[in-house]
Amino acid sequence: MDHIPQSFEVTEEFGIKWTHPNCYSCLEYIGGGSFSNVSMAHNKLSNSTVAIKKLSRPFATLMDTKRTYREVCLLKHMKHKNVIDLVDIFTTAICKNDLDNLYLVSTFYPRDLKMMLESEEMGLPLIRSLVYQIFCGLYYIHSAGVIHRDLKPSNIGVTADNCIKIMDFGLA
Repeated sequence: MDHIPQSFEVTEEFGIKWTHPNCYSCLEYIGGGSFSNVSMAHNKLSNSTVAIKKLSRPFATLMDTKRTYREVCLLKHMKHKNVIDLVDIFTTAICKNDLDNLYLVSTFYPRDLKMMLESEEMGLPLIRSLVYQIFCGLYYIHSAGVIHRDLKPSNIGVTADNCIKIMDFGLA
């Protein structure tokens, strides 16, 4: 994670205001759920594409605080080739009373398993490979005493070379 002091800029995508370090550019809204929104961006420091997950009001209630804490801790400690990585975490808040948004940055995966299932014909070798990778990731997660609780095709990222990454630990 980069801990270099940076200035922030504001970008608006689909009516959602994103305040982010200037090392991230060209934000493009990807989607959202009940607890967060996700945007794709270019990381100028590493010259890579990242996904920025914006958690709005992550500490508004005790339940939100627990969910946020669990997700950050899990992403920080999980290191496996079939589990999403945490590249950076940031907020614009100066003190805890200003903590309205928390941003989690991870590697961007161009498609998810849902997209793959809807758009591609997959042969048996590819299906076996994907299922094996999902089981490897789940074995690692379960060995750590964690239950994902929201595993579905749209929460499984797929790289260009068909490697899977289990994502979205918000309910884990």
